[in-house]
Amino acid sequence: MLKVSCRQAGVFYLIHDKGSKRKPLSARQRHRYRRKSSLRSKVELPFRLVKRLWGHATVRYRGLVKNTIRLHLLFALSNLYQVRRTLLAATRPHPLLRTVSTPRRPP
Repeated sequence: MLKVSCRQAGVFYLIHDKGSKRKPLSARQRHRYRRKSSLRSKVELPFRLVKRLWGHATVRYRGLVKNTIRLHLLFALSNLYQVRRTLLAATRPHPLLRTVSTPRRPP
């Protein structure tokens, strides 16, 4: 009922339909929901990192500027945290590309 009235008013109704045994979701709905949830998980990961790893679940009353600076710093840190393996791999030489050391000559 709400979905129909929203469509008639020209409003996008973005709430997922719930499937049941009697009326399962169609393949198109499952595909669309999987795409949305994949995007949602990519967007929500930095927020999870900031809240869980660095404790920014509640804002302290420090002033708007200080809170904003801290939040920007934590999101920059979460970006680095997400690409940490790539950055570390770039600094280390690949094990298969090690140079063969030349044997030392006796003096």
